[in-house]
Amino acid sequence: GFCVEARTLRLLFQNFD
Repeated sequence: GFCVEARTLRLLFQNFD
């Protein structure tokens, strides 16, 4: 689902940042 993907991507971006 989009919600799960959005949260996952958000976490990944936070890790990169």
